[in-house]
Amino acid sequence: MGFSAGDITIMIEAVLSCNVFRFENKLFEQIRGLSMGNRIAPLLAIIFLDQIEKMSLTSGILLYKRYIDDVFVVGTTGMEVEATLDRLNAFDQHVSYTIERPDDEGYLPFLNTKVRIVRGQKEHVWYKKAASANILVHARSAHPHFIKANVVRNLIRTKDKLCTTKDLEVEKTISRILEENGYNGNPTTTWLPHATLDGLPLILPYVGEHPARAVNEVVKRSGLPIRLVFRPPPTLKHLLTSTRIYEDKCPEVDCQYCTKEEKICQLRGTVYLIRCEGCGEKYVGETMRPLRRRLDEHRASRSFLVVSIAFPVFLAGLAILGYELYSKAQNERNELVQRLVRDVKEIGLLAIFPGTAVLVVAVVLLRLHQLRILRIYQNRKSVDDYLAIGSKRIIEKHQIPFHRDVASACYFSDEKTDFARMLTQVLIGNMQIENKRFLIDDDGFRANNYRSYMLNETSTPPRL
Repeated sequence: MGFSAGDITIMIEAVLSCNVFRFENKLFEQIRGLSMGNRIAPLLAIIFLDQIEKMSLTSGILLYKRYIDDVFVVGTTGMEVEATLDRLNAFDQHVSYTIERPDDEGYLPFLNTKVRIVRGQKEHVWYKKAASANILVHARSAHPHFIKANVVRNLIRTKDKLCTTKDLEVEKTISRILEENGYNGNPTTTWLPHATLDGLPLILPYVGEHPARAVNEVVKRSGLPIRLVFRPPPTLKHLLTSTRIYEDKCPEVDCQYCTKEEKICQLRGTVYLIRCEGCGEKYVGETMRPLRRRLDEHRASRSFLVVSIAFPVFLAGLAILGYELYSKAQNERNELVQRLVRDVKEIGLLAIFPGTAVLVVAVVLLRLHQLRILRIYQNRKSVDDYLAIGSKRIIEKHQIPFHRDVASACYFSDEKTDFARMLTQVLIGNMQIENKRFLIDDDGFRANNYRSYMLNETSTPPRL
């Protein structure tokens, strides 16, 4: 089942509110605009500019072409073009159009072309900005020879396709780019890997030109239905960086989160949506950790009632044991209690250790229940207002409404061991709301100063 328009709106709002970046080990939030590299930015720019154009382009325009935010305009007069520019700039104070006029030869740059009108006819030539990096696959790189030949061939074909007339400057620019990348213009022969129609792909590592040609000849003479593919060796970029999406492979054969088509359980830095099969309610979250860990926490929260019931039973058992020991005579005690008393007498002082351990466990569990925050909801109508759901009296829950300004995170030194950090969090918590301490173990909150991305579908508080 696909996403509805409402689902897409919620996810876009979550993405647009997550303009957080790190600089000098400090976290900042971009309050206007979209960060560079945001994958949704080009699409939103097209939609936004399309809306501006519908309201601003009213008259005086003969030709209007746009690619994302680069616009090419031909107007009836210069005054009409200026008037169109003013109307576009008047739409939003944060969006400013600038105009680029033709050069001395009458050419106007647009993308990878330069266009001019001569005697009523348009002329265009290939164009590359002076600031552009003229980087191609170098002639001495460890790529198959036919790949480097295709790079040169495609560059020249693009130039020939875009040029309606011969231009000496364009020819000089092409020659300079090729020379800078090691291509000297000497004639050479090339070859293509053997491939048969609908042949099975045979992927081999490319180790050099002569071995590759020799293998290609052997495969060609064999007549086998094979499509030969040579894979270049890994680059420095491939060796030194890891993919952002899939940091690790799925560790399980039958993963409860992955499908045959999509391996998502190790996804990092992602926004996700969960739909309740029972009531149909939806929940949008964000996590910087592997998605599997965050979803495991959601599944664990479903067992809150079971844990809450089991803990009082444990305390009740301790109370019954104390009653049996201190309120009844020895011969009136339960058989199990009598057996425990005999065992304690046999081991003597060593009985202190298990008794102390039970007491410590009970105190720690009580402290965790006192500090624990189960969920945080954000008010969609007032994004700085939140509602935390905390534990209360072991088996109950209570609401803690708060404003974003009164909540703060508590960070602990990285020099502490994991045990010391965990013990500190249990004792004093890691989140403060006004003057009260709480405990929430969620990297998504901690990484973003507890700015919740757990969006509630409605603006009404959840039922406890």
